Amino acid sequence: MLCRLLLLTSFFLVSACATPQSDDAPEPETKVFVDDNNVLHYDGGINKDANQRTFELYKSLPKKPIKLKITSNGGDVMEGIRLGNWVFDNQFDVIVDKGCASSCANYVFPAGKTKYLYKDSALIWHGNSYQEDVNELVELGEQFAVDFRIAENTFYKKISVHPMLAEYGHKEFNAWTFLYHYFNETEGYDYSLEDMTKFGLTNIQLLDGVWEWRKHRPHLKVIRVEVDLNDLTSFKPN
Repeated sequence: MLCRLLLLTSFFLVSACATPQSDDAPEPETKVFVDDNNVLHYDGGINKDANQRTFELYKSLPKKPIKLKITSNGGDVMEGIRLGNWVFDNQFDVIVDKGCASSCANYVFPAGKTKYLYKDSALIWHGNSYQEDVNELVELGEQFAVDFRIAENTFYKKISVHPMLAEYGHKEFNAWTFLYHYFNETEGYDYSLEDMTKFGLTNIQLLDGVWEWRKHRPHLKVIRVEVDLNDLTSFKPN
């Protein structure tokens, strides 16, 4: 429901429900670098070029980093899954800096061996291959949607995370609440630390001892969704 007013082609470029960018305002290049503490940084949109630079940089380093620090509003869903697989395979810890949304929250954050949050780290989901409009394309056999579903299910099974992680919050949206949230520019939804564990997100550490990002980012309109474990246990991925 939430994404029906957005172009489906934009979904597959910038991930679930993100607003398409104007052609006149190209996204700045994603910054990839290693700091003095040997922490690998990924700052910006998730895309093929940034991923390739990340992989090549890592390969070139004699002393391999074990932490990835990321700030990203998301990006290409297939590249998000690719980056998530790489993070998991190389046993990276993931540190969310200012924020992690869309493909970043869907695939990179869950892949971390240990996941670190600052008190002001925003963590926002807003859909995946199981959201209504994409799911319809999967059922119609649209190849790009089918490929996305297969890659996503395979990834979540690999990292032992529930595939409804990024979609569950849509249960809060009916015809009326959709209109309210759409016109109030709702960014998406998030979960409490306790509810995140229900999806399989474990080993989350709070670097400041608290996680209170709303206090520091009041301009972001994000719904806190409560998770019923019965909803997850009854779900069968397809």
